Amino acid sequence: MASSYSSSTVVQLKELLKSRGLPMNGVKADLIARLEESDKIDAELDEQEEKEHTDDEKKPETVESAPSTAPVVAAPPQNAATTPIEQAEQKPKESVATPTKPASQEAKPKPVEKKIVSLDQLKDEALDMLKKKIARAERFGSEADLKPLKTMLNRIQKFGVSPDSAIAHELGYKSEAQRKKEEAERKTREYLQKKNGEQNHGHRRHRRRFRPYARERTRS
Repeated sequence: MASSYSSSTVVQLKELLKSRGLPMNGVKADLIARLEESDKIDAELDEQEEKEHTDDEKKPETVESAPSTAPVVAAPPQNAATTPIEQAEQKPKESVATPTKPASQEAKPKPVEKKIVSLDQLKDEALDMLKKKIARAERFGSEADLKPLKTMLNRIQKFGVSPDSAIAHELGYKSEAQRKKEEAERKTREYLQKKNGEQNHGHRRHRRRFRPYARERTRS
């Protein structure tokens, strides 16, 4: 992989790092070393997964135990008539339904945009999120769901996480460049809306100004 990375440009290397959620800072040699280390981690995970799969295949099948010959004791017959106390105990309790709020009244929480304090804090939160996802996948998911999560976890543990990565955006963080871009887009939209509003207002004033003259010409 080193030769293919060496023939790539810095822009291409940064795109690869961004797709893997890795930091994109440093010179070209640093970018190549980071990608090669990431490939090494992927290979180790594949080898570990293959080994676990082989160990599972080598496990002996469990032998079904012989049916037990213990005598079965019959339950004593229940009395046909029950005492008043027993009848009172058997009476089901009345359940009181608690009123539930309609779905429309429940306010949906808005996603809170976070400001990056440090890359270490971002790394800790990303690792915490990935560990929760891995635990959930181990319980409800499949091996196909686990592999990319474990790969990303190992990468972030070794290299950290970029503010421009998908997991950083999922956590609610935005880089300074992304903030500036969104701020510029917001100002552009406000400017265009204001400009269109002024043009529409001037057009209405122009029509009102020449309306009497138009009626006078119509009468003549």
